[in-house]
Amino acid sequence: MRILIYSHEFPPLGGGAGEITYQIGKVMAKYGHRVYILTGRYSHLLKYEKKDGMEIYRISHPHGAVPGQYPRLWGFLMFIPFSFPKLIWLILAKKIDLINAQFAFPAGLPAVIAAKLTFRPCVVSFIGGDVYDPSRPAMSWQRKLVIRFVSALATKLTANNTELESRVRAFGVKKPIEIIHYGVDPKFVPDKTKRDPNVVKILSLSRLVPRKGLPTFIEALGIVAKKARFPFKVTIGSEGPLKEELRKRAKDLGIENKIEFPGFIEDSQKVALCQSHNIFVLPSLHEGFPIVSLEAMATGMAIVATNVGGIPDEVTDNGILVPKENPEKLAKALVKLINNFELREEMGNKSRKRIEKLFTWEKVGRQYEKLFKKAARK
Repeated sequence: MRILIYSHEFPPLGGGAGEITYQIGKVMAKYGHRVYILTGRYSHLLKYEKKDGMEIYRISHPHGAVPGQYPRLWGFLMFIPFSFPKLIWLILAKKIDLINAQFAFPAGLPAVIAAKLTFRPCVVSFIGGDVYDPSRPAMSWQRKLVIRFVSALATKLTANNTELESRVRAFGVKKPIEIIHYGVDPKFVPDKTKRDPNVVKILSLSRLVPRKGLPTFIEALGIVAKKARFPFKVTIGSEGPLKEELRKRAKDLGIENKIEFPGFIEDSQKVALCQSHNIFVLPSLHEGFPIVSLEAMATGMAIVATNVGGIPDEVTDNGILVPKENPEKLAKALVKLINNFELREEMGNKSRKRIEKLFTWEKVGRQYEKLFKKAARK
């Protein structure tokens, strides 16, 4: 099968959704399919390259942000007209059998139109932020219109968790939606020799934007500093518009010496970074099915995260779930893990076992392949 995966995010651009696009393409190529990727580009990236069995085409477009920052709305909009001609060309020139759009918007909208124009099946995958974003109106008429239009024209629909499916249903979508979770790159494995036995290390990796809940995390750390019985250090990776605000608040709370902001974390650095930390924190206001927490689980970390989106599908007895925007509850969970070595280790071990049982790309990839074949036969 010749599969075209279409998304505005693809490594090194974007966050977890970009990594998902890469992993789906990689596993489909491993299964013997011809895989083509159409995605966005910054000036320093190649317009075309071959990697891991995929042919990758990148389109330059105005996006209003630098790598690591959340794109502005007009940047999403510009991806559509700038990439659409290449989308049509690839479908026809490469004799594409199936299109998979990651995100209903921006990629889903042009994908379903191109699919109808070229008589190809199209699978649209809902990710999370395309359906609901607490920093923007949750049920705006524009979002509802796009979701319903894309769903009506798509051959098949997927969602990465049950909570996301229910949100799509709230827009009036009746078509079947297949829930397919994500897997984690097999390079993420535990290595406890990299951990400092004298310091509990806490890691958070996410864009420094409002919906990731990092101001709550900083407030919680101010409480943790007064109650933790053992030394701890915090790493907050990535970039974003809140960086200076977070630094200032940490200084106001007198905890700036406990927090490191290393900036954008390259993929080549991520495995070793996760292996050297004990606790992973994801304080988001909303998530789809975050890949970064799966990576942390795969390296044997205990998880502290908000009880939102698809996170409860990932985190059960391998971590502690807390309400969003509640620094007191977040601090309580962190103190509990910092002060209890045995509990940290137990949860970390359960994280690894949960990955092996449910979230490998070998298992997830077969689900996508089965769905793609069904869509191609329609």
